[in-house]
Amino acid sequence: MFRKLLTILAHILLFTFLTKCETNSNINEDTSAVEVMKSSTGAIDLDLKTVPLQEVNTSTLKVIEDWTALHVLKNEIIKMEGDIPSILELQKKDIKQLFINLDINMPKLLNTNNIWARIKVLETNAYKFCEASLKHPKGSKQIKKTKNNTLNAYNILIHQINKTHEKNIQSITK
Repeated sequence: MFRKLLTILAHILLFTFLTKCETNSNINEDTSAVEVMKSSTGAIDLDLKTVPLQEVNTSTLKVIEDWTALHVLKNEIIKMEGDIPSILELQKKDIKQLFINLDINMPKLLNTNNIWARIKVLETNAYKFCEASLKHPKGSKQIKKTKNNTLNAYNILIHQINKTHEKNIQSITK
């Protein structure tokens, strides 16, 4: 009886291996035949499109009205967006001072690690934009890319400011 069971098991395993066997060359042919899909909208260089600036919520404006350094930063970002020469294209010491000033009169409500992290990312992108504007001709792909990265970093900062304020004004109800 034990011998019959082993024979049946051997036949089942042999049958399974022989019917399911595939070679690696067939698998490689299938994966190499995959075509790269192109955008259905024909989008080219999406990272070079101008990024619209995000605005501070109306309810948050009251909180940041005395934070003049943020208003100065916004004006420089608007200049940069409009291809008007700004501090961000001049010298690194001006960029450094611009971001040091953000610590002055910063609302306590917004003095959080999340906001500071966004400010540091924006500062890094501002330095990169400055470097790119010194090394590359105006209107080059590199300048457009770093400009959009800087605009995105600014938008994320404003979004974080809005969300932080929104979170703090919500009342917790049971």
